[in-house]
Amino acid sequence: DEAFTITITYTPPEGTFIDTNGEGIGKTTLAALLACHPTITQNFDVLWVSLDDGKPLDSEKYIQCLDALCRQIKAKPTWAERILRLEDSPARAIRELERMNRAKDCVTKLLESLEQNVMIVLDGIQDDQDFAWFHFFESQSSIVVSKSHSIPGTTYTVEMEGLGESEALDLFASESSNDPDHPIFHTVEARSLIELCAYHPLIIRTASHWFKMKQVTCGLSKGLEELLLELSVLCNNKAVSGDSFKILTE
Repeated sequence: DEAFTITITYTPPEGTFIDTNGEGIGKTTLAALLACHPTITQNFDVLWVSLDDGKPLDSEKYIQCLDALCRQIKAKPTWAERILRLEDSPARAIRELERMNRAKDCVTKLLESLEQNVMIVLDGIQDDQDFAWFHFFESQSSIVVSKSHSIPGTTYTVEMEGLGESEALDLFASESSNDPDHPIFHTVEARSLIELCAYHPLIIRTASHWFKMKQVTCGLSKGLEELLLELSVLCNNKAVSGDSFKILTE
């Protein structure tokens, strides 16, 4: 019966050839699966807030998020209008803060009036300050999708990981329109390539589309060799040269 906070996060490895900014690893998907689990839905009113647009949390964005929350509980509060005037930055910041605090107080009362326990999924929280704006009362439970590892009050932390080697090779093959059982996807080079991709689904898909284009001009073996060399350079690793492909045995 105690409130809890689950933080789902991911630490991108260094040295990959593309910066995904932590996207595409499955954090939001996992949050949705948790939120839809019968154990959760039978005991909580589950609400969802998405903040993952890269913009800072100002009063306008905050009100939009609270609006989305209120629609989920079929409430229609009236928010204080945002006043735009010529003034110095400190004065504007104080007024913005006051507007946000009034809006938070309003939503807190609405959520506390609900009969069932409340769980809020916060997708895209940037840091502990953002989290504080969406933590309305002590009995609230939360699932937080964030790049931050310092969300206050976290009961459980789920650190996402990349795909397993076999899954990554299958994805690389299928996304490049090839048979995963083809011997080329059991070579040292293929395994080195997905390691350079950090076993990240989004990066592997990017590499597989690159590989698909190379197949047209130079075939499977030469295309994979060239792709591995180019990715090695991009990752600032020592470029490897492969004169032949070795089929790996179990």
